[in-house]
Amino acid sequence: MQTRAKSLIPLWRRRNAVLQGTGRVARSRFLSGLLTCGLVLLGLAAAASRSDERGQEPSFARIDQEVQAIKQEILDINRDLSSLEEELLYPLEHRLTVFLSLSSGTTMDLKVLRIHLGEDTLVHHEYSNAEMDALRKGGVHKAYIGSIRKGEHVLQAQLRGKGRKDRVFDIVNGTTFTKRQSAKYVELRVSESSLARVPRLTIQSW
Repeated sequence: MQTRAKSLIPLWRRRNAVLQGTGRVARSRFLSGLLTCGLVLLGLAAAASRSDERGQEPSFARIDQEVQAIKQEILDINRDLSSLEEELLYPLEHRLTVFLSLSSGTTMDLKVLRIHLGEDTLVHHEYSNAEMDALRKGGVHKAYIGSIRKGEHVLQAQLRGKGRKDRVFDIVNGTTFTKRQSAKYVELRVSESSLARVPRLTIQSW
């Protein structure tokens, strides 16, 4: 009994550390939101003050440049916070990340993506017009991030949409991979055949 209790103590501590870290991330995100508002207001006030000292009307172009610079700083902070959150919630030895991307020149419209890992459904996502525009411009959809056990897994992806002449397509592909100590990444690459424009779904993992 004592041996079992001792084995549970490290697990409890790790779980408690993750919960504490997640709380810190949440507080940091809230503070970053307040910081965004504060910095934007300070930027506007500083620009107006400089204009008043010169006896000039505020330059909206200059104010806009300063606000955009502040927004970029906040985006960088949020990106760092998101990375920290992933590290806390999904340790490398258990992390699985699945991406979806489009090949250049692809004209199809994706409607629904489903991803299964064994008997479990990981993803059911319906694409919006804005998301499709972003994918066509080279964006990448992070479809899933989570924790899985080590060992062999079977992943299956199902993609439904409209292709050439509004023809509805439904394609399925799968892969088998082994989860080891490091993080696992899976890319779903959507493309079209050069002549018939038939949709294709390829899967790569590393």
